[in-house]
Amino acid sequence: MVTPTPTPTPTAQDPAAVVSAFYAAINAQDYATAWNLGGDNLGFTYSAFAAGFAGTAHDVLTITGEQGNTVDIHLEALQDDGSAKVYDGFYLVSNGQITEGRLTQTGTVGPG
Repeated sequence: MVTPTPTPTPTAQDPAAVVSAFYAAINAQDYATAWNLGGDNLGFTYSAFAAGFAGTAHDVLTITGEQGNTVDIHLEALQDDGSAKVYDGFYLVSNGQITEGRLTQTGTVGPG
């Protein structure tokens, strides 16, 4: 009998997995974990980083591309009032941590 080979799971070093874990932590309001995954490299103090998510109910992350350590994303930040802010950008990941990121707001969607 042949034992099936398990499909490898993404490691903490996998750039896309790191970005996904970053947003999963944010959605769980676990800002300390998000901070440790690289939030501290994004140019904010911890308190400003955490406060930046006030009014956001949930982030919907779509990874649109990955090349080397660069992860391209599309993000819909669903707000408490039912509207959404739409962002496009990228993150650079090294050694399991986001080292740089740039998001540009590309639109808004009214409450719907």
